[in-house]
Amino acid sequence: MHSTYRFQLMIILILILSDFAIAGYRSEGLMDIEKGVHVVVGKFRNVGTFSIGGYYNGTWEKLTYFYPGPWEGTFLSIYVNGKVYSNSANPTSVRAEKGNLMDTYVVEYPHVVGTEIRTKWRLPENVVVEEVFELIENGTKLYIKITNKDYRSITAGARLNIDTMLGENDGAPIYIPGDGLRSNEIEYSRSNLDFEYWKAYNKEENATVIASGVLYGEGLTYPDKFLVTDWKKSMYSSWDYEVDPKRMILGDSSVLIYYNPRILLPNETRVIVTIYKKGGPVLPFSKGSLGIADIVSGEVGGKYVPGENVTMSVDVVTRDIENDTEILIEVVDTEGDIIHTYNTTKDFLEPDTVNPVKFNLEIPERFTTNDSFEIIASLFRGGKRVDHRRKRFSILEFYEKHAFILDDVRVENHGEGSVPIEVDVKSLRIENRGELDLEILKDGKSIYSSMKSTGTVRPDTTKTITFTWTPRNLTQEPMTLIVSLYKNFKRIDEITQDFSLNFSSNESFIPPDEKEDGERYPIHPSFITIILPVSLIVMVIIIFLFLNPPTRDKSIEIWWRLYDVITGRGPGDVEIKKIRDGENIKLIIKNNTRRELRNCIVEDNIPKGVDVTISRPSIIGEGGRLIIIKSDKFVWEVGKLLPGATIVLEYRIRGEWVLLPARLRWDSGEKITK
Repeated sequence: MHSTYRFQLMIILILILSDFAIAGYRSEGLMDIEKGVHVVVGKFRNVGTFSIGGYYNGTWEKLTYFYPGPWEGTFLSIYVNGKVYSNSANPTSVRAEKGNLMDTYVVEYPHVVGTEIRTKWRLPENVVVEEVFELIENGTKLYIKITNKDYRSITAGARLNIDTMLGENDGAPIYIPGDGLRSNEIEYSRSNLDFEYWKAYNKEENATVIASGVLYGEGLTYPDKFLVTDWKKSMYSSWDYEVDPKRMILGDSSVLIYYNPRILLPNETRVIVTIYKKGGPVLPFSKGSLGIADIVSGEVGGKYVPGENVTMSVDVVTRDIENDTEILIEVVDTEGDIIHTYNTTKDFLEPDTVNPVKFNLEIPERFTTNDSFEIIASLFRGGKRVDHRRKRFSILEFYEKHAFILDDVRVENHGEGSVPIEVDVKSLRIENRGELDLEILKDGKSIYSSMKSTGTVRPDTTKTITFTWTPRNLTQEPMTLIVSLYKNFKRIDEITQDFSLNFSSNESFIPPDEKEDGERYPIHPSFITIILPVSLIVMVIIIFLFLNPPTRDKSIEIWWRLYDVITGRGPGDVEIKKIRDGENIKLIIKNNTRRELRNCIVEDNIPKGVDVTISRPSIIGEGGRLIIIKSDKFVWEVGKLLPGATIVLEYRIRGEWVLLPARLRWDSGEKITK
């Protein structure tokens, strides 16, 4: 009897444990045979991780690993103020710190709404994250929505890790247009991230299951970085991952898609959209063993400006070894006239490969936005044409395309003193002028900001603008650098990057004005406070008596500055007031010091989300110009503010809103309205 009881207890325990195991992989799913797609989302463990299947000739096939169950290896990472959260327990950072697992913060578990599966989290920084899978023809459109519900600005981004498994092949080769089939790890970013889609295959030869990821198109968010990786390595990372070009992916392939951190103002939402779906082969099998897969523009969107020199590619697929293959490329205008030809003979010695044939093309100066051009690629074997393909491209006005861009940003990590930050600005074909806005954030809070004019950047040149930052008592804390380029009040380019200062643990920055008194004042204090000021006054009297008025006035100004420096008086007594009278706003700025304030910038904050109109301001006093209009602030470049000078910035804003602080910055200080 006793043994029977123990046996029954064991059975009950097994059932309970098995129920927990099953519950761990319980999911929410949406299946549509007509659309040919099935999405499965994890519901009780690793919430929001997913898998996708495609319908092929009456059979559901894997497009990601572990389908038809949800899979913690295909997951989402969210970056917030230097901390990374993940909805998978795979990354090392999540295993080390359980607070990084998004399961803890679920506010809406995966649930079906029409043709969508929705999940929602609320992270500790008061950031709401939504993940939405929408069924579309042959696949799914994935939305990642990040909303800042905090009263402060944050920095937020997202990364998607897709564990590609096509049919029964967990090591699916990845096709990158213009770069062929990838079998090793590789990173694409900035200049080499120039493709609109990517594909994964169940096998290189006679593939029957193909997936396609769409990166570019209407309503989609183009990524900042795209990595082809070995999943067994990349699964342990939640954000940063360093590729190894020698590491094979054909044992277990995956892709990482990055959407870099951006500043989100209070109540602002960032929406990221990408597509993953069933795809056709790079080369239809009806074309046999040799053919043209695609004509790759080398420019996302395939839009060009007159005079631009571009590199393009014709991707040739071979399923067998091919010798003496001839390729003819012709570029024709709208009238059908040939404006460029490229002819070459290639030996394709590797079977089952995609071989990019690259060529250079200079867009004719005579082209306008009413023009377009077509590329016709023909493939010959033994003198006989075996395949051809045509593709048309459009022309943009030069100003419609980035003629003025941020080319590079470098942070020089010195051991002591100030930190130079170099920003390279590039101007294409024409002369440009704009403004740079640089901001450094730590834990989502701004610890440094500065703005500079680019000055004139001559055509087809790169100009380096240097910012000098003196950190206060920072060693190796992770920080975020955001550089924005503005022209005609509009932000036209931005670079965001994480960095840290390479100091030893016992090093830190101490600005000169924070050194010990013994270092600053080797002379006795009584000399500083009594004897030297009296001596200066006597010298000023002498100047009054013996110098002519112009020289006398200039000398007085110099001596007052020297007096302020020696006695430790900084450029205080600078006033900035912000007054509201109905819709009229008035900023009053006074320099009550005896010194000239240089490079004065006024930043006036406005609430986010209100309907605001502004006319050009009236500036009374020492001039200045409006240089930037953001969604959350206006910026004026005042320039010099002479001793005793007052300027008044007057403008009108319509709508209901609260008065937010304004800030005056100059070379050696700043003041903020109360």
